[in-house]
Amino acid sequence: MKKFEINPMFSDNLKSAILVYIVEKYNEVGKKQLGRTIIQKISYFLKFINIPLPYSFKLYYYGPFSQELLNDIDLILADGLIMDKSPDPNSSEYRVTKEGKKFLQKYDTELKKSKENIDKIVNLVQNLDSSGMELFSTTHYTFWAYKNYDGKNPSREFVVDRVFQIKERKFKKSQIGGAFDQMKRVGMLGAP
Repeated sequence: MKKFEINPMFSDNLKSAILVYIVEKYNEVGKKQLGRTIIQKISYFLKFINIPLPYSFKLYYYGPFSQELLNDIDLILADGLIMDKSPDPNSSEYRVTKEGKKFLQKYDTELKKSKENIDKIVNLVQNLDSSGMELFSTTHYTFWAYKNYDGKNPSREFVVDRVFQIKERKFKKSQIGGAFDQMKRVGMLGAP
């Protein structure tokens, strides 16, 4: 069995810096609170555009999910780089701490290559709440799962029907189609 290898140029500190930067950037421009669900989806989209995040995602209740990412968020919380300001234990609201800002300055050079693309994704999704992030990321995941399986772009109708089934009719077909069309326009589902 082949052992999973992480790119030797990729360090835990760079991974942590990327996650802290996501929190910082989202809180600068986002209108919603950044919690567990939204950081999962932003990280999923970042991996898609080749930001060096070593996470694997599986389709889960709220869309693509990575247990490794959740563990790393717990680590940067424990390290004091971010904090959770939510008073509700069933919710989260991440903020960068003073220690986190110092950490970002220390890794600024390593982050330079990724910042522009992180900014693009954060700006693209900043107005989506966790339900919207679930819709868009599940639609995206479904499209690419079938494309990677079959080698062909699945039709809009096929993706809409699959997401409608997967989400147990949580979203209307028109909402799913709208998400598909928007991602197609910005190149997230192949050429616009």
